[in-house]
Amino acid sequence: MASHFDLLREFPDYKPRLVEDYGETWFAVIKHRSGDEAPLRQLLDDCLLNHPALTDGSFYWHLNSNNLAILPDAIRKERAVAFLLARYQQQAGEIFSIGAGDSLTDVPFLALCDYALIPSNTQLFKALSLPCSSVRA
Repeated sequence: MASHFDLLREFPDYKPRLVEDYGETWFAVIKHRSGDEAPLRQLLDDCLLNHPALTDGSFYWHLNSNNLAILPDAIRKERAVAFLLARYQQQAGEIFSIGAGDSLTDVPFLALCDYALIPSNTQLFKALSLPCSSVRA
């Protein structure tokens, strides 16, 4: 992915970055100088969605505002939460869990928790919000 990623550096409006930790490259993040989601959506649709790493399921993508992330399938929050819940239940028996998330990709791990906290003015809150006219007292 890194060699394909370097091609984006030829387009100054895109700001690609490989996220590394412990000497390993974990995932890629692309932002756009405009701060708008539309150019990233266009890049995703025109160039990335047909990439073999995405079509074969090795990687997945996440778009939230001015943040396009390309992540390996092995890195999923719901896997981490499921692991931790099982571990804590094994150690302590019944547990009570609260998850906090702000984006659509957080839904799978939030669904594993007893309660979900979703900050207002976030991608997930906006997707779940009902128009005021549809809320009845």
